[in-house]
Amino acid sequence: MFVEATSTGAGEALVRACRYTNLVPILATSRLGSCSFGALFDSVVECETAEPESLLKIARRERVSAVATSHDDLVIQTASVCDQLALPSLGVASATLCADKLEMRRVLDVHAPELNLAFSTDSRDLDRPIRKPRIGNDSAGVVTVPDRERGPAEPGFFFEETVDGDEYSVTVAVREGQLIWVVPVRKTVERIGTCEFLKIGAHIAVDAGDVTLEPALARLVQALGLGTGVVDVDLKLDRGRPRILEVNGRMAGDQICSDLIPLSGAADPSLVALALAMGDEIPSL
Repeated sequence: MFVEATSTGAGEALVRACRYTNLVPILATSRLGSCSFGALFDSVVECETAEPESLLKIARRERVSAVATSHDDLVIQTASVCDQLALPSLGVASATLCADKLEMRRVLDVHAPELNLAFSTDSRDLDRPIRKPRIGNDSAGVVTVPDRERGPAEPGFFFEETVDGDEYSVTVAVREGQLIWVVPVRKTVERIGTCEFLKIGAHIAVDAGDVTLEPALARLVQALGLGTGVVDVDLKLDRGRPRILEVNGRMAGDQICSDLIPLSGAADPSLVALALAMGDEIPSL
């Protein structure tokens, strides 16, 4: 069962993976007719997708074997349903850390400080602060704080220290708390108009062999208590040192997992994510 379906590539790729493996995909949505690839689903069920109990009722009625989402706002609800049905998932606590960027910083500060950025709820504590929404993903709402606007954060926001270096989107597969697969993608980020950190391109990071990401990512998996699934980790290499920008509790969008990684000759992230969600053997990595 899919909890909503995004149009950034990952959602459709997961549904097609279901079709490829002869599974029966069901879409749970609060917006009937909103999915551009709705015809790929065997059935579409309207419900309050923000309410775990509503999703759980459908999952039990349909006797689903897995529950997944490509939607940032619904990773906690999806994990909650999986936990109640004893299905593989990141876990509610870990999914919550992926969704709540400030709480993730606090946890990393205790369990993996070497991967963390300096952060605060007052921009005067930092040298080059950026303001970031506590809930959200990528560059939406992220802005540099000018000196004249230094001060406490507004509700729902906090501040992070700016870090230099090359930026990567890393597809990370985890099974029962163990890192099993890593594919780094180099991102091109520029300022365009009012958006200061807009991703305008990506390519397979053939230079990633110059650094060893696996130990840092294994440390991240343990620090956040990630259970089972595929997540998108954004990081920068600060003089060769991995520094975590954010962790998104779903596959990367923008055609990274749906097109770029499979075309590179690597395993298809959609098939990996599906196998993990089903508790099946994983395709050759």
